[in-house]
Parts: sequence; structure tokens; C-alpha cells
Amino acid sequence: MLSLSLSLLLEPITGVSVDFVQTEDASQIHYGLEKQSFVYKEKQRIEIALAGQYQIENALLALKVIDVLREEGIKIPERAVEKGFANANPFL
Repeated sequence: MLSLSLSLLLEPITGVSVDFVQTEDASQIHYGLEKQSFVYKEKQRIEIALAGQYQIENALLALKVIDVLREEGIKIPERAVEKGFANANPFL
């Protein structure tokens, strides 16, 4: 199980304290060398073009940050999130 503290990252910016991101937020995880995918919180399918199990964990952290920002009223479209993950490139 992955547990990452987000409070140090977000609290100074938003005043919001977030305790943990957990891998239980991901299901239907498919690992691959060119593409990986998972379903976030049983509703949003995410594909990433980065290899390594830790990339799923990094994506979960980013999704939790997006959740907190949305709770603070910042509008971030689902399609923008999906497109951002799909277009992430380790060679840029």
C-alpha cells in the first residue's frame, strides 16, 4: 500500500491538509512497457505512457492533488486530466 503525505505540498498553498493517497483508489491496473492504465476511484479511466509501477503511484498522487484543487473551486476538466496523462512523455 502506498501512503504519501500531501500536506507539506498543499497546505501552504491551499490551507487544506491532506493526509494520504492510497493505492486502493486504483483498480483494474494494467502494467506495460509502453502504456499503463488504471481506473481511479471506480469512475475515471487513466492511461499513462510511462513505464514503472511507481508511475501509477505518481499518477495517483497527481490525481489526489487535482481532487483537492477541485474541492477548492478550481475547475479542471476530466478530459484535460486524461489527455495530460496520455501525453506525458519521459523524453521531453
